This record gives sequence, structure tokens and C-alpha cells, in this order.
Amino acid sequence: MDAEAEVEADPVNPMLLFRELSARLPMNAIVAADSGSSANWYARQVRFRGDMRGPLSGTLATMGPGVPYGIGAKFGHPDRPVIVLAGDGAMQMNGLAELITVKHYWREWADPRLVIAVLHNNDLNQVTWEMRAMEGAPKFTESQRLPDVSYEGFARRLDLHGIAVDKPDQVGPGWEARC
Repeated sequence: MDAEAEVEADPVNPMLLFRELSARLPMNAIVAADSGSSANWYARQVRFRGDMRGPLSGTLATMGPGVPYGIGAKFGHPDRPVIVLAGDGAMQMNGLAELITVKHYWREWADPRLVIAVLHNNDLNQVTWEMRAMEGAPKFTESQRLPDVSYEGFARRLDLHGIAVDKPDQVGPGWEARC
């Protein structure tokens, strides 16, 4: 898995994001993930230890549970850091609206860390993979391409912290600043 995380990609290999997070997770972190490719990389790269917990959808077709799982975890454990790993399709489906919920409540949490990492590639990635595997590599761009959104900009407009990471050497420092 380490070797796969080191494979160069443009702009960033998502497995690197998950591996670098895993090495920096606090022992009491709660790590939630969306379904699809987020769940795949979560399962391959995130190593749980100590009192870590990890809500994850039991079915790979459930799009968008990561941010709601993270918010639920903060209400259940307001003293623990929560990290959410979300795809951009899920963020556009319901995650952006849920940032308004985070904005409303985060000051009430003993530990305000609710970090949401958005895998931003403007593609319904799991659909792309399924079509490649099942249909011999076609891609129907019109059904998979997402509008380009500045997720960190949206967060900043809500007076939440937002950063963009688009170079491999920014991944580790980005996690260190938030975890």
C-alpha cells in the first residue's frame, strides 16, 4: 500500500492523502468516509489504533454519508477530533449544505476539529471505475462530470477554515495543520 501511495499522479495521488492522514491520526480520532473510491482508499490506507473509530456505509452505493456521519460523531463525542473523507460528488449532493450545520454548531464542541477532506476531481469516480471494469473502458463524460466548485472557498465564505492541496508535498503539512 505504501508503494501505491507513492505513485505519481496529477495533481495528487489520493492514496497518498489517506496514507499521510493515517500516520498523523490522534489515538482518539473518529474517521468517517463516503462510499465509493473514498471507501476503497480508506480501507487500504487508514490504520486504526488506540481508541479510533470509523463509521463507514455498509453498502458501496450509498453516496454522501461521510459528512453526516462526521456531524453525528461530533454530537456523540464532542471532545474527539473527527475527520471525514468525502468525494466531490457527495459534497455537491449534500455535503456543502451540511457545512452550514457545522458552522452553526462547531463552537459548542469541546474539540472543534471536524476536518473534511474533499477528493476533488470533478468526476463521479466510482461510476467511472465501474464502467471501465464492466463495459470495457467507456466513459460517458456527460453523466459523470461534475461542476467545478471551490470547496475550500465555500468553507471560507461560511467563516470556516478551508485550504486547497494540489501538490504532493502539501499533503502532510495540510494534515498537520488540521489534525
